[in-house]
Amino acid sequence: MNDVAPWSVKGVDPECREAAKVAARKAGMTLGAWLNRAIMLQAASELAGDTLRRQNEPSANRLPALPTEKIVQALEALAREVREENRRLAEQNRKLTEDTLAPVARGLSDLGKDLEGMRSISAQFTAAQEAALKLKELGDVGGRIGVAESKADRATLAVPPLERALSRLSERLDRLDEPAPGRERRRGLFARLLGL
Repeated sequence: MNDVAPWSVKGVDPECREAAKVAARKAGMTLGAWLNRAIMLQAASELAGDTLRRQNEPSANRLPALPTEKIVQALEALAREVREENRRLAEQNRKLTEDTLAPVARGLSDLGKDLEGMRSISAQFTAAQEAALKLKELGDVGGRIGVAESKADRATLAVPPLERALSRLSERLDRLDEPAPGRERRRGLFARLLGL
């Protein structure tokens, strides 16, 4: 780069400008102060070389390692806590499920009983309808029986005159069958033909 290059921010992308504004706000600094600090840190990093880079690396900021025994104990304690929390949550979920589902199960049971009752009522209603139809049919038969009885009554009234007429007819036939006095009964055609 040219040592006497003019100072300008014209080539900075809008995204970079916005990122710098946000970073300055978060740091509680003005944009100029934040840019000064960022530029100085970058320049110092390049000038210091490896020493400064090593200080800024995450490995330089590490805490000393714990003994393995303490790590194992911490992991076991954490596992116990997780198991206990899982057991507690499972119990809580079981109770919540019982509290939630028990009323639903009772409601479904009651609904089933109601449906059975409705089926029974429906069957009774169907039986009542069938009985009503049969009663209507019996009523029709009863009406026909009434008509037949009235006709029979009328026929009964007609029987005595008919009996009298039959009696008179029978008497006439009997008189015709008797031979007239002084005359011999004539032989019938059939008797004469057979030679009787």
